[in-house]
Amino acid sequence: MMVLRTMKHVTALILLSLLVSTIGAVSGNQPMQLQSQLLKTVDGRFINADIIEVMRKFQRKLLAIMLGDQDGSVNRVGRYKFNGKPCGAHELSRHEEQLKKATGVDAGDHDPRAQELQGLLRDAKRDFITIAGEFRAVARGSKPIIAALVEESCTRRGRAGSLLCQWSRMKEADEDALFDQNIKTFGDYSHFCVDLMNFLGDLIHSCPKANMLFMARVDKWAKVSQLMPVVMGADLQTKKTEFSTYIKKNHLDNMALKDITLERLRAMFTSFKGQKPAVA
Repeated sequence: MMVLRTMKHVTALILLSLLVSTIGAVSGNQPMQLQSQLLKTVDGRFINADIIEVMRKFQRKLLAIMLGDQDGSVNRVGRYKFNGKPCGAHELSRHEEQLKKATGVDAGDHDPRAQELQGLLRDAKRDFITIAGEFRAVARGSKPIIAALVEESCTRRGRAGSLLCQWSRMKEADEDALFDQNIKTFGDYSHFCVDLMNFLGDLIHSCPKANMLFMARVDKWAKVSQLMPVVMGADLQTKKTEFSTYIKKNHLDNMALKDITLERLRAMFTSFKGQKPAVA
């Protein structure tokens, strides 16, 4: 289990490294240790296993936009079609640049290819706004903390002028409008998303207590998942999702790995089945 988890983490880092290495304005691709004193207060408290899980999910969704969705193997398939070919947002930034060099056509001009790219950019911006909304719900109320840490990450990477710094300081109600108004090309889009992925990587790397909580949760959930078919039997297909949610919400973080046994899980399932149905 530990080997599999490590391989997945290394694969994600390699993909991010490949992406960042092709964008010259970004000065590094390895996680940086943030030095803010804020981290001593928030690590393991405000930034806990839940936040780490959300940030990792945010990273994965950004990679899917930038490089493509995984196809069940190590390959990724771009979700945006340009000239009939699936492309990720980062590949589209290269097409955009090549078009400008070859023809002098800017993204806003009336060349059909430039117009096609602008339509795809609108799609990609909508995709980003959707996933940013999911993260915003978790980070709500922590804007000053997040903004300070974004500032440090960008400054240490030579990206002090990044739009990400301004975006992180905006009121939640104004974030989407700022993003939409300032991202005019796929080049803008790529730089913003790479800065954001770098920040998320830096913050995760700089919170060892929260990471330990998250890794412990991963190990415990792996054991629960292994035992669940035995415990649920014929109910597995119809009730697995609801029972999983019940365990995560009520029990998982309160148990040690050694406490997860068939007997304990059977008792949880009995309690779960005894719940009154939610009122619609």
